[in-house]
Amino acid sequence: MWLEHDELINLSLVRDGQAYAYRPKPGLFADQTDTAEGEAARARRGLWADVRKHMMPAWRQRWMDERGLDSP
Repeated sequence: MWLEHDELINLSLVRDGQAYAYRPKPGLFADQTDTAEGEAARARRGLWADVRKHMMPAWRQRWMDERGLDSP
């Protein structure tokens, strides 16, 4: 779904820290989504404000484990 100013709503939610980027496979907007999530995490926006790995959904913890990441 697109917002009225030509932005993908999923990307907007990730950038605002209201959603995790779900990456079941590489997609058309993968780079933008990764960048948006990184910005949100560094800025501690939304769900990134006080999150710890054990507080994340199981699929996200597995994703981090597969990449050897310890913290968000």
